[in-house]
Amino acid sequence: MQLRCIAMACLAMCACLVQSQDYCRAELCPVNTTHIGCRNRGNFSRSCPPDAARLDIHEAARKQVVHAHNTLRQKWASGGGDTVSRSACRMATISWDQELARLAELNTRQCLLEHDKCHNTLKYRNSGQNLYMAGFAGIIPSSVERILKRAMDDWAAEGSDITREQLQAFHLSGADITHFAVMVSEANVAVGCAVTRFKQQNFHHFLVACNYGTGNELNKPVYSSCSVAGSGCQTKANPQYPALCSQDEQIQF
Repeated sequence: MQLRCIAMACLAMCACLVQSQDYCRAELCPVNTTHIGCRNRGNFSRSCPPDAARLDIHEAARKQVVHAHNTLRQKWASGGGDTVSRSACRMATISWDQELARLAELNTRQCLLEHDKCHNTLKYRNSGQNLYMAGFAGIIPSSVERILKRAMDDWAAEGSDITREQLQAFHLSGADITHFAVMVSEANVAVGCAVTRFKQQNFHHFLVACNYGTGNELNKPVYSSCSVAGSGCQTKANPQYPALCSQDEQIQF
């Protein structure tokens, strides 16, 4: 009974927060595209099994997501990429954004591995999105942190396939590197994630969605290169991730 009350409270909070924003504003999305939050009350979709449930991403899990992203960004920005050594001039530090997380949750409440057509915000007008789904027939992961780690490791692994040409001018030919590219996009300053769990055909499924401050742009660099990492930062370097700009850096999205 207590768990049911908590779930209902979380749903009510999500619906209230989504409804407090006017996501039906035409300027948020491309023409003839509906925003995921427009007239969305935060209920689970009819495509979801009856047992579908939201997993809470608590503070420790949020810190894990942010640290994993910034660690990957530090690695590549410092020139230590898996296949390409290319230091970044001005790669931003990523922080958690709760609005992006709420919109990511609306995606996972569809229980489908499908990108929604628009999840932009007033601040982030070209928001990116990464999705991941895993199914388990036997022992299932014991924590939301483990699910998030599997998702982020899967996306980050695409870095082994990216080419210098794709880093210089993002394009879709070759192996799929789209998830990785969003994770290390130089202008990305924000991420927010959600996880939904449900059982289908005797498998326990976990659907992860992470929304980002910016997405991939065709023919634009994933990040610009310099001989010295961070030499293009207009503020000081991040003390924890020295190849990244500080969180005070003002980035144009």
